[in-house]
Amino acid sequence: MKRKALAFITCIVTAITILSAFPTKLDRVNAAGSEIIGDVNGDSVIDVFDVAAAKHGTINGFTDSAIKKCADIDGNGNVTNADIKSLQDYVLGKIDKFPPRQQGGMRDMTSQQIVGEMGLGWNLGNTLDSCGDWLERGSDGTVEGRNETAWGNPKATEALMKTVKSYGFDSIRIPVTWYENADKNGNITKLYMDRVQQVVDWALDADLYVVLNMHHEGWLGEAQNNYNAVSAQYKSYWTQIGTRFKNYPDKLIFEAMNEVGFGYDTWNGSYAQNSLAYETMTKMSQLFVDTIRGQGGNNAGRHLLVAGIWTGLDDSIDPRFKMPVDPANRLIISMHCYSPSTFCIAEEPDNSWGYRYDWGTPADLAEMADYMNKLKTHFIDKGIPVIVGEYAVCGVKKDHASKILWTDAVARSCLKIGACPMYWDAGGDIDRERFTFRDDDLARVFLNIAGKTKQDSFTVTAKIMNDIKATGNVPLDGYTVDLSAFKGKQIVEVKYTLKGNLGKDGDGWTYGGGGYDFNGKTGDFNYGGFPGMGSIELNSESGGSLKFMLWWGTYANASDVFVDTVTVCTWETVTLGGKDYRI
Repeated sequence: MKRKALAFITCIVTAITILSAFPTKLDRVNAAGSEIIGDVNGDSVIDVFDVAAAKHGTINGFTDSAIKKCADIDGNGNVTNADIKSLQDYVLGKIDKFPPRQQGGMRDMTSQQIVGEMGLGWNLGNTLDSCGDWLERGSDGTVEGRNETAWGNPKATEALMKTVKSYGFDSIRIPVTWYENADKNGNITKLYMDRVQQVVDWALDADLYVVLNMHHEGWLGEAQNNYNAVSAQYKSYWTQIGTRFKNYPDKLIFEAMNEVGFGYDTWNGSYAQNSLAYETMTKMSQLFVDTIRGQGGNNAGRHLLVAGIWTGLDDSIDPRFKMPVDPANRLIISMHCYSPSTFCIAEEPDNSWGYRYDWGTPADLAEMADYMNKLKTHFIDKGIPVIVGEYAVCGVKKDHASKILWTDAVARSCLKIGACPMYWDAGGDIDRERFTFRDDDLARVFLNIAGKTKQDSFTVTAKIMNDIKATGNVPLDGYTVDLSAFKGKQIVEVKYTLKGNLGKDGDGWTYGGGGYDFNGKTGDFNYGGFPGMGSIELNSESGGSLKFMLWWGTYANASDVFVDTVTVCTWETVTLGGKDYRI
């Protein structure tokens, strides 16, 4: 064995000498045009000369990025002794394949820049986070991965990740419940860790940022009463998770926990009780940061997502809430937006704490603006980036148009302040077997914002719509829409719906129209169908006014044509991570 090792070393020394004498830039791609990892000298064979070439590069520097990439066995962006050892072990036959590679290293980017690149986000909800006492256990006491489909969703697939990307999303949150797949000693099973890693890999391959978290871990709430035991288990889980993904790139973000309050009670908790909850949250968050940072590798500088208490905004802007200390200065805070809860969460009209069927009044829009302003002033303006990790309208007994308006408003408002909105999909929105949105209107929200459509359907004029409805029968002929409030914004079109005797042609079809005057520029419009609707494309930022003049209604036997609603469709553009979003 010593003789074999000596011969190996002699070959390396000889090879380094040859490489030093004849430095060359070699072609190191295979027939398919991809680099052959390990084939550092480009001769299509991985042997002792590649070990020497890699060693030579670490000493004297690499003259070409392709050479360095082939020597970077683990894919972390640097060629280290670990890469040299992997090459040696492969050449000596100790391993028959290289360890999985990273998909990039840690870039010199702030957490705010990372959040900007994350753009629109989507949640793989009720999948790897599913759990239940009824699930069958194996001999080790774990559910052996059965939880993934326990709540009715199919298993996540690579095709699903590509579908998410195609709808304009640039990030995905993968909620995971770990405890049911950990044995009695707290060891997460290899089977489950491998499965989670597979889903993460699919998402990264689809060019999505990934937020990987700890979800539905109810035992965390006991930390206030049994800190030592709970914190030990918490540290153990994050040690295992962090170690598995230690060499992954900065497009993977760890999220500390999900909606945990540690005994905090917004309505009935005493000041002392809630203060203790804040202290526990601070300690657990610090433990999370210290555990990940202590693992070294890419985890020493990984961007980390810490939670607000219950991930609620008002409770998390309390002075008692403290961000943990991070030597890498790469922390982001997570908030969830389900406001107003009577609209977003309450599913039944007889809900004890209230219920709302619709949303979109001027007061509603003002409340959302206030929410976003708090996010900005309390966190973003102070150098703490924000990810709104969940937002959605739950249940089906809600006005559809209001649901679309609310979703659209949250997403655009988040992007406008530089936060990343991550839509909560429990399985009812993207069909995970047909790989398409079930609701075209909801799909258009994200496609519009991401600039993947020509037309924007965002309604920003709930106030104007309400004012028009409140005035009674407003004649269309001569009606003027005041657009001064939209000056500087891109007014795409003005939509309208009409009521009254709209007139019909000989075949019974509603028929009518007229002209309009937009800041001195005139044009024609027509309406058709029931109850009479249409739109006028403007594509202007000038504001001003739009005046309707009814011509064809009289000709088509129409009379008393009135305005029902007018909707101004508009967008602005914000650039985040080098990409334009319509807000």
